[in-house]
Amino acid sequence: EVLADGVWAYEPRFELWTDGATKRRWFSIPEGEVVDTTDMDQWRFPEGTKLFKEFTRDGVRVETRILLKTGPEDGDWSASAYLWAEDQSDAYLAPEGGDNQLGTEHDVPPAADCAGCHGGRASRVLGFSAVQLAWDAPEGSATVIALKAAGVLAASVPEEIALPASEQDVEALGYLHANCSHCHNTTRPVSDGPRCYDPQENFDFGIPATG
Repeated sequence: EVLADGVWAYEPRFELWTDGATKRRWFSIPEGEVVDTTDMDQWRFPEGTKLFKEFTRDGVRVETRILLKTGPEDGDWSASAYLWAEDQSDAYLAPEGGDNQLGTEHDVPPAADCAGCHGGRASRVLGFSAVQLAWDAPEGSATVIALKAAGVLAASVPEEIALPASEQDVEALGYLHANCSHCHNTTRPVSDGPRCYDPQENFDFGIPATG
């Protein structure tokens, strides 16, 4: 598998829940552009940024999701899911999603539901952040170090974020950060489309990249 220039494979330190599916992820940014890391806990992305996430269930590739930055404002994102054909030769756009894809128990949500999670963060991006990329990732997966060397991230982004806790505590904090903080945070937009869960209290479960 050969990636096009400007496309990076990456793996977050703390995985999002997948209900038995495995995932691969890629990130693309227009040539010459950089990620705005002024707020280290809320990275902003230039127009044309793309994030891809591929889901495989029971050994079958079932869907690839694409998040595309379509304009300069925080909310200027387009989210789409592509369902893979049975022979795995191609994938087709499916705005309405689908249930039990290719004989698996994997359900694909409609595009209208994407804001249920992504709308809880000002950046709209989950899993591609200082906390998620500042770690000793598996070979072939982009990290803060690699992205800084390529000029995609600013030199000020920390290359390692140490958490003052036991290994078990870190895993628990990481689970909350990856799976809960997109709703449970004190800076989430309050009126940005549907939510899968809309908490009445702003408990912040995120791990800050800065003090």
